Amino acid sequence: ERNQALLYKSGNNKSKQETVISGYVVDAETGDRLPYSTISWFQDGEITGVASSTSGTFSARIRSSKNSIPLLFSFVGYESKRVDFNISSSTELNA
Repeated sequence: ERNQALLYKSGNNKSKQETVISGYVVDAETGDRLPYSTISWFQDGEITGVASSTSGTFSARIRSSKNSIPLLFSFVGYESKRVDFNISSSTELNA
């Protein structure tokens, strides 16, 4: 388990929160960023996701009426990791 992600949120909508999260995915042991990692979650009953860029950074819009949402981080050769992201705060995740 060596994935790590740093997430920031910006803005939301009160009825069904739309939150923009952004950050990067890194190897927790080496600190190397992991390009093309996938970050996925359930939204409106479907699996939705984004891939990180060549530098390991990503940005995503998440709509949810819940205060937290489970995110799944994946990268080839690494074990996938599920982390509950609290939408109401900026969070550093050690995924």
